[in-house]
Formats: sequence, C-alpha cells, structure tokens
Amino acid sequence: MYVDFQEVTVNTFEQLKKIIEDSNLSDNAKEFYLSGIANLDAKKQKAILDLVIKMDKAGFRNNIPAAYSEVIENIPQFARMSVFKEMQKIVRDIEGNLELADDFYEDDKELLDKFNACFTDEEAERFLQIYTKAVISKFYSFLDEGNPRAEEDDLNWVLLETKADGSHNDRVIEGFLEDDFNEDDYDWEAEDES
Repeated sequence: MYVDFQEVTVNTFEQLKKIIEDSNLSDNAKEFYLSGIANLDAKKQKAILDLVIKMDKAGFRNNIPAAYSEVIENIPQFARMSVFKEMQKIVRDIEGNLELADDFYEDDKELLDKFNACFTDEEAERFLQIYTKAVISKFYSFLDEGNPRAEEDDLNWVLLETKADGSHNDRVIEGFLEDDFNEDDYDWEAEDES
C-alpha cells in the first residue's frame, strides 16, 4: 500500500488549522499557533494533532496551547491536566467526601448533624465544595513547592510523569495553578457520561 506522505502532512496541518480557527483563543493567540505550527516539521505537527485528540478524548477543551507546549517545550501538559482533573474530581465529589468523613469521624456524628442542621442541602454542598477547593489548592502548592523543611531534612519531592508500566522520562509535573488552566477547561459532562 502506498501512502503519500506529503498528502498526510497537508491533511495534518489542515486539521490543526481548523482546530485552531474553531478554538476559543484570542485572534493574537490563533495567529501565534497557526504561524508556529506552519513552521514545524510533519513529525511535530502529527505529535501535536495526536495530543490534541488525546486531550479532547480525556475531556480537556481548548487544548492547542497545552499540546503545543508539550511538544515544543517538553512540558508534560497532559499529565499536569490529568492531575488537576483528578484533584478537581475530589472537590466536586462532596457526597463521596462525606462518606469518608463518616468513616473517619464516627465519634463526631453529632457535630456533622449540627452542621447539616445549619444549612440547606444545597448550601452545605456549596460550602463544602468551597472548603474542599481551598484544601486542594493548598495541596497543589505543597506539591509544587516541595518540602518546606528541605534544607533541614535534606529531602524533597516532585511529581514525575510516568507511563502505565512505571517507566518515566524525568519530566516534572508542576504548575497546576497557572492562569492558563482551570476547571472550566475540562468537559465535566463528558466525565459524567463515562
């Protein structure tokens, strides 16, 4: 079977061009990514397209900047986004968090009942979501900043991107709270369907 490589390359670029043009990016950003991708070789264009498709299937919207960054700058954006998504699922799962609270604090059932008596179900859920989001935010900072006693302990840590088989390439996953990614960049309805 003969494959016209030039035709595949043009098709890849055209697909990327359409994705960029249809995105919610500003006109300047669209121009930047169109220009940048046009100047890449076919292998990098294909890597970006494959990553955009992978991110889209995982529910990440408006993902051209992240895919471009991962391929061009070697920043593990898909891993970053995946960690962020899983942390946000904890924030959104108030019912599951309350079930765990029951398991951990059986002796404080009276305190939980008092809390529930102060709020409607909707108010309690909203408050707990806000509180959980703040806790998760502090946890992000803890992961990003590492051990606050690193100098005394001579110990620090980072999150590394790994493959399913446990192998890794030493790419550090960090920067969850950057302005370029937030929970609105994830398609939560797609998450609910899967």
